[in-house]
Amino acid sequence: MDVVKQWAFSACAAVIVGAIIHMMAPNGKFEKIMKLTVSTFFLCCLFSPFILRSPALSFDVNSFFGEQAGSYASELEGQTNEQLYRQFRITLKEYIEKSLAEIDVVPNITDIEVDEEETDTTKIVKSVEMTLDESYQGREKEIVGTIKDVTGLKDDAVRVIFD
Repeated sequence: MDVVKQWAFSACAAVIVGAIIHMMAPNGKFEKIMKLTVSTFFLCCLFSPFILRSPALSFDVNSFFGEQAGSYASELEGQTNEQLYRQFRITLKEYIEKSLAEIDVVPNITDIEVDEEETDTTKIVKSVEMTLDESYQGREKEIVGTIKDVTGLKDDAVRVIFD
């Protein structure tokens, strides 16, 4: 009985909405289009309980696409994550290089290790490794401090090799 009440309410609501739209529609070609649209909308509301209950019209995504959908989704997710982490490494490398350039240091960042399983974005960077010219050896603490400020890493996670 509840279903009949809901259906009757939706049919009445469709009539009221249709009447309001019909009154607001201007005369001419647009009026004809609006009449057709409102009539179609009303008919859909009127026959929706019968159409939705028909088993021939039900659609199951899993049965249609089968297991391919799941494999495509996981493959796409893997590719997206790989691209995101690659871009993250590139952006972080540029940011570190820019920060070190402000203190007149030209680094050669060889590796940025990222924890791809970490969900906390403040802990995503595991380590940074770079090669510097021997002339920067006396400024190691300053350089490591700058990298720590930029990345939030601890001293042991920043590895500087002097060449």
